[in-house]
Amino acid sequence: MRQAAKALLSWRTLFGFGWFEATVMSLYCAVLAIAIPAHEPWSDEAQAWLLARDNTVWQMIRYRLHYEGAPPLWHVLLRLFHLAHGTYAGIGWFGAAFSVAGVYVLLRWSPFPLIVRALLPFSFFLQYQYAVIARSYNLFPLLVFSLSALYPRKQKILWFALVAGLLANISLQGIECASIFSAFYCFDLYRSSRRGFPLRRPQLRFAALIFGILAGVACYAAVPAPDVNFAVTGTTGDGPVHKILVRFIGETKPVYAKPPAPGPYIPPQHEPAMPHLLSSPAGWAAWKINHHEDGRPQPWPSAVAEFMVSIASQSAWPVATSNVLACVFLLLLFAWLRARRSLHLLLPWLSLMVVGQILWVADHHVGMILIALLAAIWIAVERNPWPQPFTPLDIALTSVFALVVALQVGWSAVCISKDLRGNYDPGRETAAYLLQHPVGRTAAFNYWSVSMQPYFAGNPFFNIPTQYRIWSWNTDPDPYYQEVLAQHPDRIVYSAEFPGPGQMRNQWLPLNHVPTAEEQRTLPWDQAILYFHTHGYVETHRFCGTRFIRLSSSFTDCDLILEPVGDPTE
Repeated sequence: MRQAAKALLSWRTLFGFGWFEATVMSLYCAVLAIAIPAHEPWSDEAQAWLLARDNTVWQMIRYRLHYEGAPPLWHVLLRLFHLAHGTYAGIGWFGAAFSVAGVYVLLRWSPFPLIVRALLPFSFFLQYQYAVIARSYNLFPLLVFSLSALYPRKQKILWFALVAGLLANISLQGIECASIFSAFYCFDLYRSSRRGFPLRRPQLRFAALIFGILAGVACYAAVPAPDVNFAVTGTTGDGPVHKILVRFIGETKPVYAKPPAPGPYIPPQHEPAMPHLLSSPAGWAAWKINHHEDGRPQPWPSAVAEFMVSIASQSAWPVATSNVLACVFLLLLFAWLRARRSLHLLLPWLSLMVVGQILWVADHHVGMILIALLAAIWIAVERNPWPQPFTPLDIALTSVFALVVALQVGWSAVCISKDLRGNYDPGRETAAYLLQHPVGRTAAFNYWSVSMQPYFAGNPFFNIPTQYRIWSWNTDPDPYYQEVLAQHPDRIVYSAEFPGPGQMRNQWLPLNHVPTAEEQRTLPWDQAILYFHTHGYVETHRFCGTRFIRLSSSFTDCDLILEPVGDPTE
């Protein structure tokens, strides 16, 4: 019994790709082959594809990606895929190829115990979120695992610099991880050189140049344009910093942002009344944290509480649905890393959470937090191996680690099953309806309408300047309801998003209100819908999709089709 447990839970010391790894890889690919054809790409997948399809690499880096806040690697790869005659129907397979490569690196070089290596490829983020869904984050496991594999191989300095530079070109999270792991790598190189490792300085300088150039490209492409409308509120000014940014970054020549149109004001999403403390203490606490009276700034105790709860949610959500299990795993991991004198390897994990909370974090981002933890474990095992690896602390950590991964395999099974039976996004179905029932002029509102665009040869919406979304105050079509209705469109497509019960923010407290079925049906908080109704447009069709996540969903997206029924004043 002890020998069997030792075989399953001991850290790996001999690396390779044999029959066991080939079997796991084959099963992994078989699951992808079932899941990908059933998946409907959502707006973020469509947005990246449309940007890459309709722009050159130079145009994306020079202009377009400043409105995405994203480095260019994924878009450049999609551009190459398009030039190679790849189609939107193949984007899922294209993204999955990088996921398969990441799992290969994991199986070939990772030091994880046998049971973890058997289950980890089928965990939620590796099997579904960063594999079936074609996003730039599909590259994250491949590059982070490659960095982890290269980390102990000090003679591979140039390869490490190249991989780190590519990692920086995935996302803001990639820039953080690449920078911090590179700093750790340089420190360990210095320590190794003090112990006699023959460090060649010209090679080190060339590696620094490679990483510097790639990181510079990533930072340049991701710097927000001065008129971007997702990073700031209001309009931008004409100060010296603005003029410099406009000169080097922007959609066109300097054009100062115009004020919002005099359309109907859209208030924040409806929030329920404060729950009673005794009957619903968690709901009461969440209401007190989130509630802002009279539009005043959030008081600092509430802001601190929200920050701490959100950090706790980011740390626990990608690990387990049970906060107890997540905390046990994290505490064991802290103790294990401390015993291996590698606690500093948690800095990328901590940095991702803090920066994500300060800037922006969504449910699909937090898988990178978990992968940063996997990298910390991976590097710690090889950086500081124990003389007696099968210790009680090792057994405790690997046992809980295996339990966490096994439960996440269940998340993958649930999400893939739901994706096979239902819509992940309504864009494909809505586009099919619009193509089957053409009218003269159609207007569309809200970002989620982007998921329909790849199914049309040209832009089907007269009020949107491009098939992809330009996140600029100068091209935002959404506030201009009055102007669009004055042109009497034959049809309006209004896309709406509703938070689901499985959101990351709600891991500890219900910070985000989940609309009831009646609220989703009537949209009582949405003044735009009321404006359309009072001007003779009624909802004739609705197509919805659910973004499946863990054992539940993060959002439901719906495309509402509204058509005129005559003058409501008659």
